[in-house]
Amino acid sequence: MLLLSKKKFTLKDQACFSNFSGDYNPIHLCDVYARKTIYGQIIVHGMNILFWSLDSILKEKINFRSIKVKFLKPAFLDEMLYCYWHEEQKIIYIKNRYTLICKIKLKLCAIFKPNKHKIKILKRSKFPQNTDIFKFKKFIKYEFGFCGDEISIYNIYSNLRENLGLEVLKEIGFLSYIVGMKFPGLYSLFLTADINFKINNDLQFFKISKTDKRINYIWTEFKGKSIYGCLESMLRP
Repeated sequence: MLLLSKKKFTLKDQACFSNFSGDYNPIHLCDVYARKTIYGQIIVHGMNILFWSLDSILKEKINFRSIKVKFLKPAFLDEMLYCYWHEEQKIIYIKNRYTLICKIKLKLCAIFKPNKHKIKILKRSKFPQNTDIFKFKKFIKYEFGFCGDEISIYNIYSNLRENLGLEVLKEIGFLSYIVGMKFPGLYSLFLTADINFKINNDLQFFKISKTDKRINYIWTEFKGKSIYGCLESMLRP
């Protein structure tokens, strides 16, 4: 496997990604809150790790048309993470010193043409939703857009901006908002994201398509201007 890059995420990195994505879940930002959770410390945004990974692979001039990411273990502040590329499997592996954190399966393409159409700006909230899974309503369509601050990402992830375009990054960042702020919200645990690239001129939305109340599992579909797919998440203890 090829080592693409290594990185320690800091609280400043967390704040930057929160401002961009609109995901202000305190598990990613507040040490006092995080110490009271099962993990005992701040967790790095899964989608921030994905951004870093994709930015790293684009340095190698490798383009992709779909992404399947599985978040296997939490990553914590100030621990060294290593980003590896397995050419035969077409998988990015993110590891710390001891274990596998996540894996990202890519479908490659010759070139990606980003969608430059502006996506809808939505009203942001800095307080994540805290709703019992029994009250989640399935099949209701919610607006898909962007509720962050695009300036927050100008000085990082330059390969992503140049290759995918800022509007596409806004949509991918919004997926973190969906899970961390809406469904499940405050007690969310991001499991998987299946992201496909396709220009869409129809209605943009996200909706809960399936829940399993026995294990607090939620399956969410989304359709943006440039991406579509599904997210799996659950309520953490």
